[in-house]
Amino acid sequence: MMNLKAFLVLLAALVLVFGTSFLIIGNHEVLKQNFTVYKDLVIPMYIMLALAFGCGLLISFVWILLSGFRASFINWRRNRLQRAGEAVELEYGRGVEEILSGRDEIALKHFQKALERDPRHLKSLLRAGETERKAGRLDEAVELHQKAHHIAEDELAPLYALVDDYEAMKDWSRLENCLKKIIALKPKTSFTSYRRLRDLYIRTDRWEEAETVQSRIQSWHGQDGGVRDEANELLGIRYQIGQQKRAALQRKEAISEFRKLLKTRPDFIPAYLAMGETHLESEHHRLALETWEKGFMATNSPIFLKRIAEFLLERDDPQQAIEIHRRVAARASKDIIARFMLGKLYYRLEMVDDANDIFDSLREDMAHSPTLHYLLARIRQRRGDFEGAVNSYRQVIRELQSVELNYECTSCHTEHEEWVDRCTSCSSWGTIEVSMKENIAAEALGLSSRPIYLPRRDDRLLLGGKRSV
Repeated sequence: MMNLKAFLVLLAALVLVFGTSFLIIGNHEVLKQNFTVYKDLVIPMYIMLALAFGCGLLISFVWILLSGFRASFINWRRNRLQRAGEAVELEYGRGVEEILSGRDEIALKHFQKALERDPRHLKSLLRAGETERKAGRLDEAVELHQKAHHIAEDELAPLYALVDDYEAMKDWSRLENCLKKIIALKPKTSFTSYRRLRDLYIRTDRWEEAETVQSRIQSWHGQDGGVRDEANELLGIRYQIGQQKRAALQRKEAISEFRKLLKTRPDFIPAYLAMGETHLESEHHRLALETWEKGFMATNSPIFLKRIAEFLLERDDPQQAIEIHRRVAARASKDIIARFMLGKLYYRLEMVDDANDIFDSLREDMAHSPTLHYLLARIRQRRGDFEGAVNSYRQVIRELQSVELNYECTSCHTEHEEWVDRCTSCSSWGTIEVSMKENIAAEALGLSSRPIYLPRRDDRLLLGGKRSV
């Protein structure tokens, strides 16, 4: 059955034929007239019309032919590209499967084959670069990821890959530039990049730049409604700025920084210690001692009394050390640690009877403390009470500790031989405490129930040695 389109074409052709015939019959005489083409070249009018009609028909035919050829070429090219794309995706998929199977080098060959077919295949460039980085071929990884970045300059994936490459290479300058590019592209959603940039500045001791970035993170995080507390990170960075000024002998500026910190966080142990040390470096010994005493009253941390004792005994002034220890023990609302440190000072000064009285008064509160019982055993041994000494030694035989204090990070529980302001394991500021293995609640000892610098972890303070289980 003839379709409507064919019928309309046939009808139009019939109308054209009948119309032309009618015009020819009506203009017979006109068609016989001559038509001057050029000077003496004259042809009848009907021949001129026939030539014009033939040229139009030829042009239409050529146009139809070229249009069909163009459509065929486009379809051929589309099919060819589709087949090529399918081949590229097939190689890429095989590469991903090999990675999941742990055969990275075989996977890399598939990615390379995909790139031979299509050098601009973004996913293959990224995966091949990651595989090269994993194999330790960092220059090759950077080259592949740079190509990916040039192909898609507004895409974040190549930039994040380059960040990982430069970090592995420890190329801090290019890492910084790359992070800044990411932030410039997505300034309101690049929280991870802000944090990595801040960490880069911390790693390279560029504390003031770290403070600028951290302030941005903190304000942005507040607007974002996030629950993570970034204020503590800013506190640690500002503490390092104070230490930097102190190292540069800008002592007044350093003390000013530490005071600002303590207004924000009155229990920040490193700031008290550093401010006291800065006063010492300025020969202001009285101010140093007052700062450390104030630090103990604010935090109840024994590190302050230990530092006071060390300084005054080095200056051959044990009497002042005893006076300060007695004063803080009398003033502290939670005096267990202060009394223990006073007894330890008495023991160190060989004031055995005074030390024994202090330790005896703490036996009930510190019943499980190996350090306390060790000191009692030594005192009883020196006083000739060997039976009492043996009984005390029995209580510490499993975990005999020296008289020296041990230290532990309250965040990651890494043990340290000396007090440091920042844990070398988890990089947290102000989390190093005297390790006192004791089953007394931290509140009873007058200590913070959480680390000074990180969120709440464990409410128990340990007295002397490793954590009990």
